[in-house]
Amino acid sequence: KGTGADSQPLGIYSTSGVNEVTIPSSGWDLETCQTFEKKIRESNDYSDNLTWVMNTHTLFLLQRTPYSSTAVNEFLVDKDHKCLGYPVVICNALPNDGVILGNFNELLVGEYDGMRIDVMVDASLNRKQAREVQAFASFDCIVRRLKSFSVSKPE
Repeated sequence: KGTGADSQPLGIYSTSGVNEVTIPSSGWDLETCQTFEKKIRESNDYSDNLTWVMNTHTLFLLQRTPYSSTAVNEFLVDKDHKCLGYPVVICNALPNDGVILGNFNELLVGEYDGMRIDVMVDASLNRKQAREVQAFASFDCIVRRLKSFSVSKPE
């Protein structure tokens, strides 16, 4: 979720032209989740490869939001981390209630400089016989088919 300024990528969430879904002030429910998929289907960009992206806060919220008023122990995000049958991926760069559903095959990704791997040396980790490995990559992406994505917008 970039701003587009200072060489930041704009990101799917901030790109104009993608499908927008308003999250009602009453909160998430089944109809709201279905609207994400419905907008993609209505634009004829539906694919079986859809994936949800949300932050940890929203994941835990949807894991405790009932699927329906009659479903016992069924929630919008199930124990297999799927919502409406599509996998859920965590990206904590998104704001709370900032959600994307889309076909990520419709992104063009440009990689720059390859990936840099750093192995951190820390005495406290050495005592635990552990290592911290950090990976850094420089890339940018552009949305190829805007209507292959639905994003949440606050009411």
